[in-house]
Amino acid sequence: MPSSTLDCLTEALELIIDENPLSVLDLGVGFGKWGYLCREYLECYRNQVYTRKDWKCRIDGVETFLPYIGAHQRSVYRKIYIRDLDNPEKSCKWLSATHYDLYLAMDVLEHLHHWKEVLNSIPKGSGIIAAVPNGESVQGVVFDNPHEQHVVTLYAPDLEPYFDEVRLVKRKLLCIRHISQRWGA
Repeated sequence: MPSSTLDCLTEALELIIDENPLSVLDLGVGFGKWGYLCREYLECYRNQVYTRKDWKCRIDGVETFLPYIGAHQRSVYRKIYIRDLDNPEKSCKWLSATHYDLYLAMDVLEHLHHWKEVLNSIPKGSGIIAAVPNGESVQGVVFDNPHEQHVVTLYAPDLEPYFDEVRLVKRKLLCIRHISQRWGA
């Protein structure tokens, strides 16, 4: 769905604030929750700025399903790319050429047959924060969007090779790879 449970919202947001990125790419904009939260806490809270002309943080997003994108997402994301992340020939090459401090994959990986390729395409040195259901989580087409189907079941051992830490938070796995290189704004 373009939304998700609240299971690890606070923990993930605290990680984002602690990582203190100057640039963020949200892989799976959906309703725009993570763009809004990043904009609020990385701009208003951290930089004491509110208006778009004063923004210091580059927050962009990727969405597969164009009908999800409305004025409310465009108001917080600097740029929204329409890309099918599950198409490795097209998206992984593009993703590997991007330069963001932090990549968010919040309730996205379970929708991707090629989740490993996506994670491997994120530039080394960049941080990643991901959340996925812990184990089986059946979901079919939602809002006429076939990309909403859960196509893989993930457990901590599947994800550990790609992250510095994988934590169980209620029914979710919260996965973290810390920022080790800054790309700048």
